[in-house]
Amino acid sequence: MSEPDRSLHVGHPGEERTAEERVKQTRIERLLTAQQVADFLSVSVCSVGRWSRRGLLRSYHVGGRGDLRFKLEDVLRFLEKSEGGSWTNAAD
Repeated sequence: MSEPDRSLHVGHPGEERTAEERVKQTRIERLLTAQQVADFLSVSVCSVGRWSRRGLLRSYHVGGRGDLRFKLEDVLRFLEKSEGGSWTNAAD
């Protein structure tokens, strides 16, 4: 008996995706918006953008408009580094 398929479904039901396409989609889904990061850290979107511009929180520009996106692991790393003090005071 074979193992059940536990892969992430991407696309419409019945539409087959290659493993490469599933991995690519998974990577995209792991990127957070500035609003999601702000909500997670209980801060304003402006603070997230400021930390990004100052190089305190790593970000990525995506799409033609250059929208900011963040990897969860980068946000968690930022959080670990910031545990000793206030984010806003450390960033200003």
